[in-house]
Amino acid sequence: KESLTLSLSPFNNFILHRGFTLHRGVFFPVSIGQVNISLGMQNFSFPEWDSPLAERIRLLFNRLPAPDQNLFPDPVQAAKANLRVTQQILPELLELIEENGFGSPQEEIRFFKDIKPLFSGSLIYWNRRYKLELRLPVGGKGIIRKYWKKELHRLSRFFQQHAGFCGYLRTGDTRLDDQYFLRGSRTWENNPDSSDLNPRFTTAKDRLVAELLANEWLTKFILQILEAGSQPPAALKLRWTASKASMVELVYALYAGAVYNNGLAEIKEI
Repeated sequence: KESLTLSLSPFNNFILHRGFTLHRGVFFPVSIGQVNISLGMQNFSFPEWDSPLAERIRLLFNRLPAPDQNLFPDPVQAAKANLRVTQQILPELLELIEENGFGSPQEEIRFFKDIKPLFSGSLIYWNRRYKLELRLPVGGKGIIRKYWKKELHRLSRFFQQHAGFCGYLRTGDTRLDDQYFLRGSRTWENNPDSSDLNPRFTTAKDRLVAELLANEWLTKFILQILEAGSQPPAALKLRWTASKASMVELVYALYAGAVYNNGLAEIKEI
């Protein structure tokens, strides 16, 4: 593992202090000095930013669903709902920037390097997670684990392909920031990393930073699934302590409410 000690950017909450290591045959960034995987998911927070726009953008950020937030028990519906919320917030961020602009190149660089990627990264994350949940194959544990491990290897290849830029961010390098994170730079015109070619809201590398964040969150999410699948199921700790009559009344209430299978479930099934 590579050990780094610089701390110059809020993006370091996600990538700084992280080297690359192998875990179950997969190559990805991992926190230094920890045995268990930790990719900064708990650091989904708005960084300190000395800007007149900071508080207004922070309010928008507070509406973003965290990478581990599930609004519904069904993972497909949860991802879909969170994706919808994120899709609504990004245009508001664009409108805020267009109305106010930036006071200096340094403020613009900070926004596109450390602030906007949190929003676009959240959109990428929930979009991909929704598609992954939607395409989850039907089958036994072996088939499902193979599905998630295949995605984990895809994420691994992405980190390897962009190892140079990861190094730039991890070391807190700023020498190319004016080319990477200012709008209208020649670097963006010659080699855009983003499918979003709106010059009013895109720089050469802000989309790539967002991709890195989204892939870190996805890596953490998938590793949690694989780890949970390798553990024996926990013993149930719930025990019915009311009367049998109360249980019967509950069953009939659920049957009368037609809450299972759109009311088609038989009472004996409940």
